[in-house]
Order: sequence, then structure tokens, then C-alpha cells
Amino acid sequence: MARKPSNSGLITRRAALAGAAAAAGYGVARGNAATAGPASDPAAAKNGAGPVFSATGPAVLRDYARIGRLLAHDGAWQGKQIIPVQWMIEATTVRPSDAYLLPGKTNTGYGYLLWLLPGDRRQFAMIGNFGQYIFVDPAFRLVMVQTALENHDEVWRLWAALV
Repeated sequence: MARKPSNSGLITRRAALAGAAAAAGYGVARGNAATAGPASDPAAAKNGAGPVFSATGPAVLRDYARIGRLLAHDGAWQGKQIIPVQWMIEATTVRPSDAYLLPGKTNTGYGYLLWLLPGDRRQFAMIGNFGQYIFVDPAFRLVMVQTALENHDEVWRLWAALV
């Protein structure tokens, strides 16, 4: 069965990450189920505009960086496998039967709620509302996070310059 892009999976992802974090003994601050590892208190660690509210709950730049770090290490956090490696591979690659989801030379493809980036290496991004980006290159354990007003061109040029 072909997978299709759907935002309804956000609720499932949030619940799964909360369960995985709890099982591994990691806390979740103020309902931010997407944060693996010791979660930030949004009141204590604010970016320039304060916490960003999204489908994952209130989050600050540090929280998004932690998510990126978890993804860059194929679901491992400080030696513990929080998300199964096989799921991470499946979430960030496209099966031959789903070729319509492949990235092109200039456009992104789609995985499990992750945008697959063009190129020879496995790279992907989480792209949210209002200019929220988490770019990940697992081969180099490279993560770039932006939480700002939308400026699509600038953030894509910066990522291209890094990789």
C-alpha cells in the first residue's frame, strides 16, 4: 500500500515519541512529547521571540536541536535506542513502489512526516509553520535548526552551503 502525505500522523508521532521517551527514562516538559532527552522548560530557555507553539507543543530552539540530534543518530540518544533504526531508515527512504515520493533534482520527496532532500546522501528535514526547520544529514551527524519568520530561500541556501 502506498503511503500518502498526511498531517493526521502528527498525533501518532507525538504519542509514540512520548512513550519512547518515557520508556527510556527521559522527561517531557509541559506536554512537549517530541523532545527526547532532558526537555527544556520553555519558560526558562527562550529564543528571541519566546517559545514556539506547534503540533508538538511549546518548544524552543534547544528542543528542536535535540529532536534533530536524535534523528541524526538514527533514533539513538546517549547510547540508548529511542526510535528503532529500521523505522528511521524506512521513514527517510522511499520504496521503489512509491517512486512518486522520491525527491527530484530540485524538489523534495516525502517520507514518514519528513521531507526527503535531493542529493546522493540520505538527508531530510522537518518543515513546520512560520519558518521552523530541522535539517538533518545522518552521515555527518549534522543538524541545522531555524525558528524564525519564513524566508524559504535563505534557509535553503544556508543548508546547501553546509552540505
